[in-house]
Amino acid sequence: MKKNLLNNWEVVEKLGEGSYAEVYKAYKKIDGIPLYCAVKHISLSKVKDTATVIENLKKEATIMQKLNGNKHIINYLNSYKETTDKGEVDCYIYMELAEDVEKYFARVKNSVPEVLQMGIDICQALEACQDLKIIHRDIKPSNIFRGEDGNFKLGDFGAATFLGSKSQNFNGTYNYIAPEIYQKEQPDFTSDLYSLGLVMYKLLNHNKLPFVENSSNETEAIKKRMSGKALPKINGLSPEIMNILNKVCAFDKASRYETPTELGQALKKAHFNITGIRKIPRESSNLEKTVSIQEMKKLEEKEKKSFKQKFKKDIRHKKQLRIVLLIIIVLIIILLLTRCSLDNISCEEGYIRRFNQCVKGYYTCEEGYTLNGDECEKITETIDATPKLTCEEGYRLDGQLCVINETKDAENGYYCATGYTLNGTECQRPDAKAPVINASCPSGYTLYEEKCISLDYQTATTSYSCPSGYTLSNGICTHTENNSSYLKTRSTCPEGGSLENNQCHIKTNPTSYWGYSRCENGYQYSYSDRMCHRYYSPSTTRYCERGVLNGSTCVVTTTTIATINYECPSGYDLYGNQCAKTLAQAPNITYTCDTGYTLNDNVCSRVISVPAEYGYHCELGYSLSGTKCVINNRVEPTVEYQCINGYTLRDNKCVRLEVEDATPHYEDEETDSN
Repeated sequence: MKKNLLNNWEVVEKLGEGSYAEVYKAYKKIDGIPLYCAVKHISLSKVKDTATVIENLKKEATIMQKLNGNKHIINYLNSYKETTDKGEVDCYIYMELAEDVEKYFARVKNSVPEVLQMGIDICQALEACQDLKIIHRDIKPSNIFRGEDGNFKLGDFGAATFLGSKSQNFNGTYNYIAPEIYQKEQPDFTSDLYSLGLVMYKLLNHNKLPFVENSSNETEAIKKRMSGKALPKINGLSPEIMNILNKVCAFDKASRYETPTELGQALKKAHFNITGIRKIPRESSNLEKTVSIQEMKKLEEKEKKSFKQKFKKDIRHKKQLRIVLLIIIVLIIILLLTRCSLDNISCEEGYIRRFNQCVKGYYTCEEGYTLNGDECEKITETIDATPKLTCEEGYRLDGQLCVINETKDAENGYYCATGYTLNGTECQRPDAKAPVINASCPSGYTLYEEKCISLDYQTATTSYSCPSGYTLSNGICTHTENNSSYLKTRSTCPEGGSLENNQCHIKTNPTSYWGYSRCENGYQYSYSDRMCHRYYSPSTTRYCERGVLNGSTCVVTTTTIATINYECPSGYDLYGNQCAKTLAQAPNITYTCDTGYTLNDNVCSRVISVPAEYGYHCELGYSLSGTKCVINNRVEPTVEYQCINGYTLRDNKCVRLEVEDATPHYEDEETDSN
């Protein structure tokens, strides 16, 4: 890697490297002001599949240009390729410089609120990606950064692709990939959310991924995760946050959060529950207001009561003639609607239509026909559907691919990154964010869920309860049962014998008389070992493996702590084990902005100004090659299948159908006939 780069950038140090690219920190001065950026360098002489790498770099630059200007995504500055004196080709991508979260959290104490804020910021980045149908495919700590503006940002789109792309190449990092990618299935937006959930889990779990005890068992940990095992619970983490991690990292895609917005809302709520800080939108409505369960019930009851009173009052004041006319009109409308919409009635599984309602039953077809709703279909002819290939605007169809080839002179002069406006030699763009909301309450009140509340406490009435079959005594639930399955028999040998083959055995040395061996009474002499042996029956005793022996059964006693039930007097709500009556009022709200921002209509705004770049540059979508702007890209076209009149499209085939009504079977009629 050379030290001096295009546009007077000078390489300072190496920041990291990947499978085929290296990232460096670069520096230069404009009018005495120091500027820094990150430069990704790829030497094509060091890669095997050069064409694929070049295509991926073009795609990465295109994606980053599309996402430029988002404060939660690393900004793209420039890209170009050049040929060295030795004939080798080097590619460069200039990007915003930021610190990755692994280094950031190693330097700064890792706190739960800040990890949640990281998740919220990256969800906003993924929202922008989803709008453009972009899937990142490689979300991990080293690809998430914290910028100098204090925002967390998503970067390194080298593995990114567009939704629906048919690429079969593996992309991602095994420690963070979703199960569907591991199983070589097509990824979707929930795959990125899954990886983000694992990053948060690691940061909240003392920098350890699920099931990982040490680096040597990472492969086993991945196998456990890919087998569908639930994430191990993180000690000390609130159940609310653990539930969020379990949902975003669900093995089944259908059980995860569907969108980054949905996950972001859950993280914002958890963040507020910890810190008490919530960003209030500039324009809010009562529909977005957080309401407690008790308040919601009161509002529902009030609404029901108001509706009943209004209905009774209206009926009481209606004249008889108007009622009759209204009933007649309603009946006519219902009759017409029923007649017109009868064919559109859809019933749940296990129910079918009869007249204008759904009843229990089922449909059947004659042999050779297939049931489709309430109709029977038979395919009488099948032909290939005609594929229609279409390309995006600017591309032309060339055989089976959409291609674009164009070369034009590059512009020379001052220029800005996408999202900035050139003003003289400065690049400027407006930046706005929500102010910090400061809520304060009068003396004696406490801020809770955006309200100032004062609580009148009383001790709740306490009672205890036990599971069915248990007896309550002094807060303990006891259950006693007789269970003979625990009764066992033990054989023992008195007189010091040993048990062998259900017989007791004693062995002693014989007594010698005048050269002869002699045994005591009851013993037998064995010539094989020249010892005295005695065999006798063992004695048996009964015992319990569990419980206490009582006659011919075992008495087992089980105890558990009784459930504590709390009750409050009328007008009080239960909070933990205390009863409280709530008085609430709106807090005093003030807005403040970070240094450099100006508050205007409850919005913090500023103009970001950076020195413009000078040199050759190209418009969005083009790559700089010397003094020329080149665009040369090939993508797969969109395929739509069509059928001629009289045919129906089924699984990319055109079929001619013979259709007749299915035979209905009503459950109540079959029951009556039986």
